[in-house]
Amino acid sequence: MTDSEHAPTPLVLPALSKLSETLEMVLGKAPGLTDAGWSPPAGALPVAVGTYRDDEGRLAALVWTDLDVAAGLAAAMAMLPRQRVVEVCEAGDLPADMREAVGEVFNIAVGVVATSPDIHLRLTGVEWLADGLSDEVCDVLEEPRAALFARVDLDDYAAGLLSVALV
Repeated sequence: MTDSEHAPTPLVLPALSKLSETLEMVLGKAPGLTDAGWSPPAGALPVAVGTYRDDEGRLAALVWTDLDVAAGLAAAMAMLPRQRVVEVCEAGDLPADMREAVGEVFNIAVGVVATSPDIHLRLTGVEWLADGLSDEVCDVLEEPRAALFARVDLDDYAAGLLSVALV
């Protein structure tokens, strides 16, 4: 069998420690991170969804957060006050500047999703629940091949849910 005939390396879920390391790199401080189980906790709502595709353009994975974590990540990344997170969560949606910061976090998180050096993925977009999620994303959210759910505590900013879902 030649190299070109090898089957592609399948994606595997990242370890929580890898997720923690990546968030620490982004935020400058490790967040509290605990396993939230093998299925989405009751009331889990994917507000921000990063889509990752392979070199052929196939959807390979999603990283998503609830509103609290999306707002907390954006505020921590942009060094905004906690009050801004509270205001955004009360409003129910992130403004453009905070959405951009979440996109940057999701872009850096590609290293969490591509768990092998021979896997090349790229962030191809961020979908927002407030704008409507695509059918393709909804299908993966409903029936992922595998998923990791983690409770994230961003200290003074927010606490909530982050998930990695594989296609």
